[in-house]
Amino acid sequence: MQFKIKSTKLELSFTFLALILLATSFDKEGILLISLISSAFHELVHIALILAFGGRISVISFSILGGNIKRSKALKLTNIKEFFISIGAPATNIIVGALLFLFKLNLWGYINLIIGIFNILPFYDFDGGRGLFYLLSNYLDYSSVIKILNFTSILSAILVSSFTATVFFNSKTGVSMLILCVYMIIALFKNLKTEDYNKNI
Repeated sequence: MQFKIKSTKLELSFTFLALILLATSFDKEGILLISLISSAFHELVHIALILAFGGRISVISFSILGGNIKRSKALKLTNIKEFFISIGAPATNIIVGALLFLFKLNLWGYINLIIGIFNILPFYDFDGGRGLFYLLSNYLDYSSVIKILNFTSILSAILVSSFTATVFFNSKTGVSMLILCVYMIIALFKNLKTEDYNKNI
């Protein structure tokens, strides 16, 4: 399903619409629906920051894997602006999550904190990894930046995998975390073999 808002194309995949239907029909505790709303809020913060810094968005797409924002390649932003665009959304999730606990909205708070904390990890494909790349690129040469990003990504994957394994074997829960670990490991090997990280961000 596609819409157009001025010069920006909005795409909603069948998998995303099916996920919404599943959330409204069978998600009695509301966890999936709250996750979708919190993730959409996360993407809206990215969009707001891109526009605030003078960027242009060509396509916004939502699928079962989450949101994806494609920008006009004709307009380049500074590394510092890109850093704040990357870090701003997960940081906002963390702040909002903490505030929601004050209003006794614990489930909303937990989900926003989880989304924020995982996205801010300094891992390649996560907001934290992109933010770290842009920040370090202001001060170091490309080769040094990649070496640091490789190290932080490996460390992030080890920490998340260790935490997930502990939770899973102790409580037999955390299947979604196991999927995240598999994704991180695949992304890790993919990016370690990639010479031009710029193509992946």
